[in-house]
Amino acid sequence: MKRPYGRSAGYYDAIYSERVDYEGDVKYLLDVFKTYASKPKKLLDLGAGTATHALLLAKQGIEVDAVDVSAELLDVAEAKVKDEKLSKKIHLHRMDMTKKLPEGRFDAAISMFGAWCYLRKDEDASKTLSMLGQRLKPGGLFVFEFWSPLGWNPQNRWDEADLSDGTRVIRLSRPVLELKDDVYEFEMEHVAIKDGKLVEDFSEVHGLRLRTPFQTQSLLARNGFEVVAFTQGAREGKRMEPPAPNEFRVMCVARRA
Repeated sequence: MKRPYGRSAGYYDAIYSERVDYEGDVKYLLDVFKTYASKPKKLLDLGAGTATHALLLAKQGIEVDAVDVSAELLDVAEAKVKDEKLSKKIHLHRMDMTKKLPEGRFDAAISMFGAWCYLRKDEDASKTLSMLGQRLKPGGLFVFEFWSPLGWNPQNRWDEADLSDGTRVIRLSRPVLELKDDVYEFEMEHVAIKDGKLVEDFSEVHGLRLRTPFQTQSLLARNGFEVVAFTQGAREGKRMEPPAPNEFRVMCVARRA
């Protein structure tokens, strides 16, 4: 799996806290669990990033094993977990989820904010689903966000955020390549400025796999999961209603068969 988020990890929360409705995401997840299963006691979070979702879920009484491949993101996550005194509820794991998952049995699993899309090859996604099927209890839910090419409309995007030390970070996201083999590659250029002086300027290239709902359902079926529902997955607020045909961000609720 291509390694995402290294040098930019220190700016991640400052940028995404203004763009992602984390509390709304967790409310959506709790609604999904209430509707299709029950509130999990133990949950696996794949591609957990800086563990913001995990922290909010832990505050709801859920024990979370949070997995990410980026050591830098997990360093940020560890500091947040310690600061919130939730080390007994959140267990952080640096792992490539195509190769290894934490041991144990889980009531449910999640993968939020496009983390699932970093599994660019169906072969890698199948490896993860196979391991996940062994970790989930029978009937356990896997709730994850995926991006659909049916709603793909790449645009340049400019984001700005302020850090607590007075640093301002500016990020420009722009497509690198046209959609090829359903993989969307884009560059994120980061410019950090403090006291009117340049702190650093660097770029990261990310490649994410886009799959239609039909492709996603077929992938899941081949690996022992059935789709319970596709729902709206907008970053600004997820909803339980079915997505529009041309929706880009889609949530999938799948059950281990």
